This record gives sequence, structure tokens and C-alpha cells, in this order.
Amino acid sequence: KKVAAMWPNNVDGNAYRDYYTQAMADKGYTLIDAGGYNEPSEDFTQQISLFKKEGCEIVQGVMIPPDWTNFWKQCMQQGFYPKIAEGIKPTLFPSAMEAIGDSANGLSGPMWFHPTFPFKSSLTGETCQEMCDDFEKRMGMQWQQPILHYVSFEWVVDVLKRTTNVDDKEEIMKRVQETNMPMSIAGPIDFTAPLAPRSRHVVPNQVGTPLYGGQWRLSNGGKYMFDLFIVSNVAAPEVQVQDKLKPLA
Repeated sequence: KKVAAMWPNNVDGNAYRDYYTQAMADKGYTLIDAGGYNEPSEDFTQQISLFKKEGCEIVQGVMIPPDWTNFWKQCMQQGFYPKIAEGIKPTLFPSAMEAIGDSANGLSGPMWFHPTFPFKSSLTGETCQEMCDDFEKRMGMQWQQPILHYVSFEWVVDVLKRTTNVDDKEEIMKRVQETNMPMSIAGPIDFTAPLAPRSRHVVPNQVGTPLYGGQWRLSNGGKYMFDLFIVSNVAAPEVQVQDKLKPLA
């Protein structure tokens, strides 16, 4: 239960350092923080040597994709093989996994969109799977998580439909605060829900969407090099888990 932390010296890295240092300790994990480093960076020998010395079995990083690619390849070269490796930024896109190659098999991270989401567009009735299929047909590439941002367009349409005077910005802001969409490709969007910690409505005028744990795996005869599997739905129980998280080989 030793966690190797790759947190750079920037806003994101320091935010994780401020919060997760205590949160991990509360859960019984021992945090091995290699210290803030400056982005971009090419040599992670010092950090890897520390993680090996401490016997870390989990890696958690908030790294830009090029840095993660360098770090992970150097881990393999220097004989550091953790059982779990979770990257916040570098695991979002299949292209980043392809840049790493076969050793990216099993990398995991928090994800925010998937073709199997059980939601539909409020405008066209298309499922998430249909939207991903259409994207791949049009773009000639694997589906991408930013497809979820389509929900912003759904939201704008919903707000403007309820607005009597589109030139009145005060009314538009009021309609935003009254938003309660039963369906979108991100699921229900409810700005009227009570504010509550660790919910999807923590502060006014902001609503969260489902976040799940995903793991990239080498495709078994599929169209693309990697497939993304949902392996945890703790933060989004309405999303269906496809498989358990598998330790890295």
C-alpha cells in the first residue's frame, strides 16, 4: 500500500499534494512523494530510484502526456514494475497509449465518457454508442472522450428554449440556475439540486458529470490498438462496470 506520487510543481500537482497527502494516509496508504518537478522533463531516474527503494506498488501521476511517456518507458528500462499505474492526464486519449506502445497495456485513470454510457442526446435521441460510431466514421479515428462536451450544446439549447428574451442576460442567468434536464449524453443535469459535499452539485452554477475508473488494454483483434474498459463505478453507480481492474503484468 505504498503509493509513488508523480506530482509536478504546478497548480494541478500542488493541488493533489495538498489534498491527497492526508486523504491517502486516512485510507491507510503510505505516500512516497518524489517532490515537485518542472515540466517538461526528460529524466526521471531520481524519482524511479526512490520508488524502487521504497518498494512502491502503486503509481499516481498528474503528468502531461510527453512526460508520462518518458517516465513510463524509463520505469520499464530501470526495472520498476508497479502493480497499478494511474495517470490523470496521459490516459485520457488512445493516441497517448499508442505513443507508449505495448507497455501501456493496463494503465488506468479517471475517465469521463464512454460509448457504453446509458444516456441519450436530449436533441436527437442518439445513444453514446451511436455518437461514438458516428465520430469514428466521420473522423477516421477512435472515439474520444471530449465527445462528452456535446452536453454543453444540449445545455445551451435547453436554457434558450426556456428564455423569453434572449437579449436579457439576467434572464438567461436565471434560466441557467433553473436547469433541470432529465437526460443528456452525460445523464441528468440538475442545477436545482441541494448543494452537498462530494456530490455533483458542490457549489452554485456548477454541476458535475459521471466519473469512472478506466483501464486501457491491448485490443484482442479489435479495430484499434487499445480499448478502454470501465473498471470502477464508485463515483458513478449508473455506469456499468465491464471488468475488474487487472494488475499490470
